[in-house]
Amino acid sequence: MLTIKAMVKKDGLRVDRTYNVKLSFTYNRKVKRLSTSLFATADDLTKSLDFKDGTPIKRKVDKLVESYREMCDKLQVDANNYTLDEILEMLKADEERHKPVDFIQFCQWWISTTTIKGKKNYQSAVNAFIAYLGTDHLEASKITASVINKMSLAAIKRKR
Repeated sequence: MLTIKAMVKKDGLRVDRTYNVKLSFTYNRKVKRLSTSLFATADDLTKSLDFKDGTPIKRKVDKLVESYREMCDKLQVDANNYTLDEILEMLKADEERHKPVDFIQFCQWWISTTTIKGKKNYQSAVNAFIAYLGTDHLEASKITASVINKMSLAAIKRKR
């Protein structure tokens, strides 16, 4: 049976006086730990380095553990006889699948790797798009017809 537990390591005190919260996955007597983006202070922890009830970090940790448990439930770990390494790889792949795609970063990557002749034209279009947006990051899900139309109108006005 797979168990998931949040923890901090005793020797994990950082220079800024915080501990990195780690998730401990135990399956078939093997243990793997994953670092998280959460950090706990001494005020958030008991003397035995357990999370104090009622603290904001405890709520975040519980929510994170629950989300990983739900993902593992979908994998049906016991029924499929996965190894712990396979489980963690599938969890990481699932996280990657849910990350938003940065359209502009993708365009920059494509332009740098493509071998077509007109790649300078694509670079010019991306540069104009970046100048219009004022940033070099844009989630693909945020690209709408109205964004494109506004950019087209702005380009037409600049030409006049």
